[in-house]
Amino acid sequence: MKRRLLILLLMAAGTLKAQKSDTLLRYFSAGLEPVVKPEGAHTGKVYPVKNGWGAVVTDSVGHLVMTGTYRDKSLKIRDGLFAFYYPSGQAQVTGNYSVNRQTGLWISWHPNGLMKDSVAFSDGIKTGKSKGWHENGLLFHEGYYIAGYADSSWTWYYPNGKPSTIEKYTIGNLRSLQCFDSSGNATGSDCSVELPPTIKGRYGGLQKYIVDSLYYPKEALDKNIQGIVEVQFTITKEGKLRDIKYLNMPDKLLSDEVTRLLQSIPGWYPAILHNQVVDFTQTLKIPFYKPGSTPG
Repeated sequence: MKRRLLILLLMAAGTLKAQKSDTLLRYFSAGLEPVVKPEGAHTGKVYPVKNGWGAVVTDSVGHLVMTGTYRDKSLKIRDGLFAFYYPSGQAQVTGNYSVNRQTGLWISWHPNGLMKDSVAFSDGIKTGKSKGWHENGLLFHEGYYIAGYADSSWTWYYPNGKPSTIEKYTIGNLRSLQCFDSSGNATGSDCSVELPPTIKGRYGGLQKYIVDSLYYPKEALDKNIQGIVEVQFTITKEGKLRDIKYLNMPDKLLSDEVTRLLQSIPGWYPAILHNQVVDFTQTLKIPFYKPGSTPG
């Protein structure tokens, strides 16, 4: 699979070279959506291919971020094979789009190059068998989707290969649950299937903490800078904040305030998924609008 991805990339590069005069320079947001202004987080070289436009997107230091094919020159319609990469150049996710909807088999990898997830899509909806693996290569989960919903029996495993839960679903509805400790001993049916990270202390939860602690930077107010900051971050299984990344950033003044806010949180209880403490990546949209302004 790695060799196939390399060959595809080289083919794209060859096409780019052959049609250099037709190559366009475009900009992409951190969320890899095309933007007009050069303040975009990433730069893309766009070139004509059969039935569309190919794109090779790199970050500010030249690391490959994404390759893909669009149906239109404005890059609004994803249509064809896409690949997304870690800063190391290792493939992170690959799969096909058909008119902006995921289709066929999608595969993701851990940073160490081992497979992470495998799931099929039909018209943008998960379908059929799904499997996932821990970073050590052992099975993490296996189960089935029907019309985008978990169905039938799903088994989740600890990194040591022992089951953590056996969950039985009917079109997304959990019907039965068996829980196990890390030694594989059954512990009943009272365990968490999905519990996101929560902040420590009596703050009333993350949303209230944001409302009570977020400040609108004076310089941003004076300059009439407004918009929605979309931020992604990870809470590790040790309860540590890590990997703050901005998917939408109207201005650095606003993102700096969001960074300050996140770093001011005194502590986190980690997420629990399928009876396991796990790293958890989440996304927040935080609006900054002056009093009396209408969003959008």
